[in-house]
Amino acid sequence: MEKITKIKSNFDLYPVFFIGMTMISLQMMIVAHLMSYFTNTLQVSLSAAGAFLSFALVGGMFGRIILAWISDTLFKGNRSKPLQLTILLTVFAIICLISLPSYLSMWGISILSFFIGFLGVGWFSLFIVLVSEKSNPNFIGLTVSFALTVNQIAIVISPSLFGLLVDYFTSYTIPLLLLSFFIFIGGLWLRLTERNSQ
Repeated sequence: MEKITKIKSNFDLYPVFFIGMTMISLQMMIVAHLMSYFTNTLQVSLSAAGAFLSFALVGGMFGRIILAWISDTLFKGNRSKPLQLTILLTVFAIICLISLPSYLSMWGISILSFFIGFLGVGWFSLFIVLVSEKSNPNFIGLTVSFALTVNQIAIVISPSLFGLLVDYFTSYTIPLLLLSFFIFIGGLWLRLTERNSQ
């Protein structure tokens, strides 16, 4: 219990926890709602929507490796900056998804799906390492477990909450804009926290 209290008093972790909740919500939206988004907004077949989901998941597979490599190589082991960049690009990708023209080719949609998955699933490696780096070295494992538990709450709530919002607004636009807003707030919060601690 004392260790949990110390984790909760580590305010540098709060924006990272928030990023975890918002980005895992996007990941759940991709898994649970992306197919219905394409079938309802672009009137594509279920098989085509399933193919777009597959492209997104393949993108996530590559993202988890490439984003970690970028962090190690181009950012010299810095996890926060590439995660912030990932967040900005994710917001841009969501706006592109909302603005998707109905005449866009199947290849164009496939590339966008890959890009959304690359960011919306690939972020996880950076998140886990950043949590461990901001943790007290005496209980890194417990801190990571705490972060994953917080994420699990979002995993349970976010798919149904997103669906309720889509039903309420009879559109995907506002729920996606809200999700991108909270994702952006997480990145901004992390940036401000690190700037103030310097």
